[in-house]
Amino acid sequence: MIMMMFLLLLVFGFIHMCMLATTKYVVDYAAFSVARADLVDGNKFLAAMGALAYLDWSSLPPIPMSETRTIRGKSRTGFTVSYRVPFGLPIFNNIPFGGIELKGFSPGAKQKGVEVRGDNAQ
Repeated sequence: MIMMMFLLLLVFGFIHMCMLATTKYVVDYAAFSVARADLVDGNKFLAAMGALAYLDWSSLPPIPMSETRTIRGKSRTGFTVSYRVPFGLPIFNNIPFGGIELKGFSPGAKQKGVEVRGDNAQ
């Protein structure tokens, strides 16, 4: 009976970590979708909502924001998408009233001198 308690903790902990990793992957994909939507002059909010459509863990909508980060010593302009998940260990919570906020970042900037054709044409 004592070992069963540890086994269940291990199994449910593994499931919990898999859910967190999957959510982080999808949030990164949403950031990529927002950056691409900006490059082709699309709707950034709809791109984030479309990427996160199958994650139904939060009633709050994703918030795409423009941000500048330093990556490998170079300044990159891109987009960050935040998504709040209701699960997570209490010691890792960074939002009041529970939950973890995951953030995805994708660099994306319109380059000067690039011919606009194909998918990027208006």
